[in-house]
Amino acid sequence: MHRYHFVIIFSICCIGLGIYLRYTAVTNTIVKNPFMADAGEYVSYAYNLRYHSIFSIQLPKFDNNQHYQPIPDAIRSPGYPFFLSIFVDQFPNSTVLDRILTAQLIISILTIIIALLFYIYMLPKPFAILSALLVSVSPHLISMTTYVLTETLFTFLMLIYTCTLVVFVEKPKTLTMFLSGITLGIANSIRSSPKYLPVILIFFFITHYGKKKGIYYFTIMLLGFWLVCIPWIIRNIVSVKAIGDPRLQISFLTHAMYPDFKYNNDPKTFGFPYKFDPRYPEIAQSTISALKEIVNRFMREPFVYFKWYLCKKPIVFWSWNSIQGAGDVFIYPVKASPYFDQTIFYYTHQLMKYIHWPIVFLACIGSLWVWFPLQLPSSRHQDLIIRLISLILIYFTLLHMIGAPFPRYSIPIRPFLYSMAMYTLFKLKTIQKKFKAA
Repeated sequence: MHRYHFVIIFSICCIGLGIYLRYTAVTNTIVKNPFMADAGEYVSYAYNLRYHSIFSIQLPKFDNNQHYQPIPDAIRSPGYPFFLSIFVDQFPNSTVLDRILTAQLIISILTIIIALLFYIYMLPKPFAILSALLVSVSPHLISMTTYVLTETLFTFLMLIYTCTLVVFVEKPKTLTMFLSGITLGIANSIRSSPKYLPVILIFFFITHYGKKKGIYYFTIMLLGFWLVCIPWIIRNIVSVKAIGDPRLQISFLTHAMYPDFKYNNDPKTFGFPYKFDPRYPEIAQSTISALKEIVNRFMREPFVYFKWYLCKKPIVFWSWNSIQGAGDVFIYPVKASPYFDQTIFYYTHQLMKYIHWPIVFLACIGSLWVWFPLQLPSSRHQDLIIRLISLILIYFTLLHMIGAPFPRYSIPIRPFLYSMAMYTLFKLKTIQKKFKAA
């Protein structure tokens, strides 16, 4: 059989396995309270958008007051609530939940397919299929499909964004870069974590396209990005008299300023140390007060805080278990899951857990390796994409070293982690062959 046929067969098997695992997880997982915490807030926004055309976290009210109007706010990013508003045509119930999870199931399957095509472009076929297989069986990516949370949609959009960069690298065009910026803007509307990504990408553009062209392409991408963001800013100025609500940013900075996620090193406070800090209301008054507190803590205990921020936070960010969650790959507690009683789920879970840290280590090596010119000729388009992947991984790691490094936040960039790990394996194999040949 021709090698091309093997690639097709293995690709189909990889996608088929991913479809089976996701479909089974969505149809057999029972979340105890699917609309709790963040999920409940997103659904409230969606309901208010659909029936009142107002972006508000306020819980829907059902009474005889026909003039009820929720109070607008800007606490959450708007993208995911707008997505949910397609399905929330009544007060959240099992029917609404089924619609949302079915949509996320489709998006998660498309993510596997797009990831596979992306990997085939940037890696030799065996390593590309292996990367896609890791996406297919990843318990974290599968588990997130069963929750009304942003991760599944955000993962998909970040991959789409990277694919637009692939098209641009193949044939640089202004329109492609503009569309790339729009895609990143849409991803940013789901979760605001990529909002500073263009700043780090300017380094890539100048390095590979020269100062003049690099700044030009960067500016075009920024225009597309802001085309999506500006309407939201204008809405906020009109509705809430501010560019945005700082509360999430303050939480992002302060919830993880406690070493090892503990208040006064007390194990009972693990995961939620700020709830036990009597000074927290004072610290969280503003972004300035939060930053001042962090600086003061560094001054008082420099070794402890440098160790926490520079060494421990990256490890926590890429760790396996959720911290502010139900543990393992679960965010909210579940009554039933195929990971509890189905063989294929058990073995894929154990395999991924076993190889998790080796994958993280390989990806870390690869993310640095790609920037050594002697190891990587920058003329090849695939190599440019690999460098972009390394920048994405570095950016998100640095971002969460500054703020909250909850492992949940690393889930949407696991597809990039897997591809970088496989790239490192490919380079190591190439070096091994050279040594044998010598």
